[in-house]
Amino acid sequence: FLKTHFDLSRDENIVCLAAVCVFLPYYISAVLLTVIVGYVLIKKNIKEEIFCHTGSLLIPIFCSITFIVATCYKNYFGMMVSVIVLLIFVLGFYIRTVMTGELFEKALSTLCNASVVASAVIIIEKIIHIIVFKNPTHRCFGDLFRSKFLSFYFNPNYLASMMAAIVIICAYK
Repeated sequence: FLKTHFDLSRDENIVCLAAVCVFLPYYISAVLLTVIVGYVLIKKNIKEEIFCHTGSLLIPIFCSITFIVATCYKNYFGMMVSVIVLLIFVLGFYIRTVMTGELFEKALSTLCNASVVASAVIIIEKIIHIIVFKNPTHRCFGDLFRSKFLSFYFNPNYLASMMAAIVIICAYK
C-alpha cells in the first residue's frame, strides 16, 4: 500500500485522499475535502482545466441562485448546502480532469484498503458490546445481530450502503 502511494503524483494522491475521506467520520472528511477543494482552486493551471467542461459554468450560477434564495428566507442550512454542492462539483470536475485508468484502479484499491479499517472498527465495537453487556451467548445468532454498529458513520444504514458498495468494488477488482 505504501509503495503504491509514494510513487504517485500530487494530483493522484489528492484523488486517493478524497477516496479515503469516504471512510472517515463526516466532520473530519468535510474538513479534508474542503482543504482539498481549496488547494485545487489555488492551483494556477488547474482552474482553466476544471471549468472548461461543458456545463461547468452553470454550476456556480445554480449554486449562486440557491444561495441567494436561501439567504432571502434566512435558511442558514440551505446556504451551507449550496456552498457544499459547489465544492462537490469543483472536486468532481477536478477528479474528472486528472483521472486515468491506472489512477481509477489505484483509487479503488485505496477504497478497499480503507474499508478494512472501517470493518475492524465494527469488530472492535462488537467485542466491546459483548464485554460491556456480558451477552456473548446467542440463540441462532438472534442476539448477536440485535445491536446496530456505526463504525465511523452517523447512521448504520449509511454504513451498510458503503459496505455494499465496497463489496461491489471488490467483485469488480
